[in-house]
Amino acid sequence: MRGPEIDRAELIEGLWHIDGQCETDLYSEEMKEEFESRGMGYPLDQWIQSEFRTRSFCPHCSASLAKARHEIPGPASDDDGLFELWLCPRCGFWQWHALQDHGDVWSGAATSITRSFDLKLPAPCTAELAQYLIRDPDRWHELHPTSLEKLVADIFKANYSHADVVHVGRPGDLGVDVIFIEATGQEWLIQVKRRRKGASEGFETLQKLLGTLLLKGGRHGIIATTADHFTHAVHKQVGRAAEVGVTVDLVDKGKLARMIDPLIEENPWRKQFARLFPISRFKPNDQRDLERALLEKLPPPRQLRLF
Repeated sequence: MRGPEIDRAELIEGLWHIDGQCETDLYSEEMKEEFESRGMGYPLDQWIQSEFRTRSFCPHCSASLAKARHEIPGPASDDDGLFELWLCPRCGFWQWHALQDHGDVWSGAATSITRSFDLKLPAPCTAELAQYLIRDPDRWHELHPTSLEKLVADIFKANYSHADVVHVGRPGDLGVDVIFIEATGQEWLIQVKRRRKGASEGFETLQKLLGTLLLKGGRHGIIATTADHFTHAVHKQVGRAAEVGVTVDLVDKGKLARMIDPLIEENPWRKQFARLFPISRFKPNDQRDLERALLEKLPPPRQLRLF
């Protein structure tokens, strides 16, 4: 069973409200009577308790979810607060559930929403685009060429923090899309190619890069492509180029996908934390204390990515 797509939901007087609309407004009178006659509650509450709160894997990329659980004792023994946070270390998906009883039961649930992109347009937000591609790898093949070039530049920046990376990608650049300069001063010329799903990258691309290196006096190049693999001829000629002192690194879609992780924002839930229910009712100091408590119970980001 797939749960409803929700942003935020709040339990008010025993009924869940989604974006201010009571769940009961979604059903006919006949359906309401059936739910009540069976004593089974409304579907959203069932889903939150049986599936949402028991979720162990990311619904987008299937990675194991890290979970932080924190309880705050209340003035009486039966009015404790329970706060639960789930976080995907791979794509940044997160979800939230809270339950607090101070005579009046407060409960809230929230989940991050996957942003959609028009991939034919250039230059969307890099972090959100990276998240989108992790969740749907087939979209690599639909990226606008300029978006792909800039994304590759950002990927190299994120993986080599002490290097300089410049997006070139314009007419007259002799096929050079990105210039990557290591901390040592070593310059690499990068050609970026968008290919369809299942395609291979052939010798023609390598031939053009070698020609560009010759014209520019360079000896280090990279081909970054959304192709699934490079042909045998490419690997063979890369070996021959190495024999004469020219180094070409080959980066296919699989390697790009593995290099994209550093672009994912750490703990993206923190931007929305003060808006979550019932956190929005807390005093600022109490909000910060609870936020720190949850952070302490989540594994460090680097450790999360090893799961």
